[in-house]
Amino acid sequence: MSDKNAKKVQYITDNLDAMGVIGNGACRSTQIEAGVDSTDLLIAVTGTDEVNLLCCLVAKKSANCRTIARLKNPDYNID
Repeated sequence: MSDKNAKKVQYITDNLDAMGVIGNGACRSTQIEAGVDSTDLLIAVTGTDEVNLLCCLVAKKSANCRTIARLKNPDYNID
């Protein structure tokens, strides 16, 4: 999990089986710190569709892992 809010990151890491990193998940350096190069799956679930898509694009291009982006806007759906 990557977030700019340290309290959220601490809560998630304390209560879930997840690793937390404070930072912008759309930045390659933050993804590297979070271990994207050795992960099989990145899930982006921010409140912004575009940020989720960017997080997944960065991870896919640099680490070649599978990605899932939460999207609320149906215009982004690919059928």
